Amino acid sequence: MMRTRPQPDGWTLGPHLAGGLTLRHYANFRDCPSLAESRARVHDLDPRLDDYGIHVLVGQNRHGELLLGDSHEDADHHDPFNRGEINDLILQHLGEFLQAPDLRVSDTWHGVYARMTDGSSALLRHLEPGLTVATGIGGTGMTTSFAFAEDVWSQVTGAAVSR
Repeated sequence: MMRTRPQPDGWTLGPHLAGGLTLRHYANFRDCPSLAESRARVHDLDPRLDDYGIHVLVGQNRHGELLLGDSHEDADHHDPFNRGEINDLILQHLGEFLQAPDLRVSDTWHGVYARMTDGSSALLRHLEPGLTVATGIGGTGMTTSFAFAEDVWSQVTGAAVSR
């Protein structure tokens, strides 16, 4: 993930954008009739896009900075270093659909999280009364974590979450 400097002269992005590579990443698109052909085309274009799980997203915060990403590498170990090659590929493909005044990157980071590899969406274990472990929602955590927490709370307590 990357963050740019604030965009000059009050330039605004408008809505968050997702490039075509994103169709390959999210399960919501799995029923798209042309997805297999699109995946094959992307792989032929550059296999690293698959190796690094690259798809391109961009949003803008209230400071005018652009937040750029995204990639997903699966591994059984943690590498503490950001890979410049991944960020370069993201920027290259971002340039195919975004013309922003200043794409100079000021900050980079990556997240590390547990993700299930058996096809299930999360790990939920009630180990003993009063002790429940819930984790592994992986790459959908920012999107689904609050609903997941409500479901777990309801299972553990037998009560619905009040709003």
